[in-house]
Amino acid sequence: MCVAGAMRNIRPSLVDVVHCHGEHYSTAIYAAVGRWRGVPIVAHAHNVRPPSRTALNKLYDAIVTHVTCRFATELLATSEEAGAAMFGRVWKERRKGARVLHCGIRTPVINDLARKATREELGIPASARVMGAVGRLTRAKNIGRLLEICAEMRRDERNVYVLVVGDGPLREGLSLQAVRLGIEDKVRFVGAQKDVAPYYSAMDVLVMPSINEGWGLSAIEAQCAGVPAVVSTALPVGVILSPISTKRLDVCEKDRVWIDSIVECDRYGREEIASTARKAASDRGLLIETSIALLEAAYRAMLCKAPAVGGEACNN
Repeated sequence: MCVAGAMRNIRPSLVDVVHCHGEHYSTAIYAAVGRWRGVPIVAHAHNVRPPSRTALNKLYDAIVTHVTCRFATELLATSEEAGAAMFGRVWKERRKGARVLHCGIRTPVINDLARKATREELGIPASARVMGAVGRLTRAKNIGRLLEICAEMRRDERNVYVLVVGDGPLREGLSLQAVRLGIEDKVRFVGAQKDVAPYYSAMDVLVMPSINEGWGLSAIEAQCAGVPAVVSTALPVGVILSPISTKRLDVCEKDRVWIDSIVECDRYGREEIASTARKAASDRGLLIETSIALLEAAYRAMLCKAPAVGGEACNN
């Protein structure tokens, strides 16, 4: 939304609260307009961005961060790392009440019938090893590295597939990369899906060689579905719910190190992984029911503090 759009749409007669999940610039605009118009603004950080490389970029980031922190009503982040990336290293000290509020998940159901049906639909043999990836196809997700790992694995293990759930600007390029690597017959791009559970059922391991990650929702979902995960150290340690079956590796490690960790995942049972992960997710407040309750409480608190419209008092 441009500045004119923010001016037109952010007003007490139209909205009670604006919750921003966008990028740095747009969130700063919303925060400034919301403060002027008396509309509470939630700035919610989700991503970790690469460090600014030029003096001009650093100045831009500093100005936008200052505006956001100065005018937003509430500062939330999906992780400590995402909060530091968007609001600054001492973000919790800059605003009373600034805190982490995770994107909660609905625990996927472990379903052997769905595993069989999804594999049959995608033309993947029941005996194949399936490495999965879930997310937007952008540079940060580094799906191309997963394709390279698959190509390397096929030197020793022919029956290996890659299942990619998600869409994005790099989809065409990734399809071409699969052709160049000679694995186009072993890669399945299924696009964005409303229900990812059947695809988790079809996977043997989730692989996330990400360059940047604010949190790592798919890693949490996968573990709760009983799928082991091999992820990069770009993901926060907090996404590890089942330590016995989740490995964190430096993205710069050689393909063979990643492959060895992927192969080791065979030793763990899905029920064991799911049981451990679901208990940890519940204990840490990572389920969607907890996130909804915390967010509703935050909204109510903001509305009580906001200037009353038409003389109405807050009774919440």
